[in-house]
Amino acid sequence: MKPGSDLLHFFDLQSLQMIFVFGGLAAFLLLETVIPEVRAGLRQRLRSGARNLALFVITTVVTSLVIGAFYFYGAAVLAVNRVGLLYALDLPVWATIATSVIALDFSDYLYHRISHERKWLWVMHAVHHSEPHLDVTTHFRQHPVHMLVSVAWRLVVIAAVGIPFWVVLVRDAALGLLVEWQHSNVRVPAWLDRCLRTIIVTPGMHRIHHSPLPEETDSNFGGFLSLWDRLFGTYRAEKLPSPDRYGLRQLGAPAFQSVAGLLLTPIRAWRLAGRL
Repeated sequence: MKPGSDLLHFFDLQSLQMIFVFGGLAAFLLLETVIPEVRAGLRQRLRSGARNLALFVITTVVTSLVIGAFYFYGAAVLAVNRVGLLYALDLPVWATIATSVIALDFSDYLYHRISHERKWLWVMHAVHHSEPHLDVTTHFRQHPVHMLVSVAWRLVVIAAVGIPFWVVLVRDAALGLLVEWQHSNVRVPAWLDRCLRTIIVTPGMHRIHHSPLPEETDSNFGGFLSLWDRLFGTYRAEKLPSPDRYGLRQLGAPAFQSVAGLLLTPIRAWRLAGRL
């Protein structure tokens, strides 16, 4: 199969991914209205949602301009040339898929954890954490440069492990729905959350990660499987009492909450003393 035909196949899968993303967004926005975890005024929801989605559009444009089709074409070339460990092992399809999903999930955990431990990454990732009112649109609140670095990280993982790119796209489509749910302001019964988090990262588990308290912010890094936090000692089950439910205390001022403020956060946050 030629790289060009693989590229068209990848774009078809990306279209499916976008349907999942925006379909999930619409569904969770509705559920946040019907069964919210925390009551939020319509004006607050509209303002934060518009701000977060505007940043998402900017991030998408920037990443597309910088990377564009090269990401997909490069992945197709890697697949056609069978670059990576899994191609050398020549495993059955089911084993390749399972190994790929586990490798991707671990790499996401590792990148997320490093984004908290290295200041140059943290000041960018802090844009996501500075949201004072958690809802489904918080998932889309990502700084464009941090996303560019994450794409570069992902390409290295794909090349090293030999992950088929269609597995990446299908897995990311499913993960996108899960991550939207994790950030959503939708009420989930406590018993169900406790049951599900034995395997996957749940909203209750991820909300702890968005706490302003450093000991909680630096926990629960997992994206899909809760295994990694339990295995590497970063799992936290309960949220500590705090007057601030979510956000980062040094980044709560209005200057950090506008679209321009979000884009400038890495520069401004670098100058701040102590933990954000």
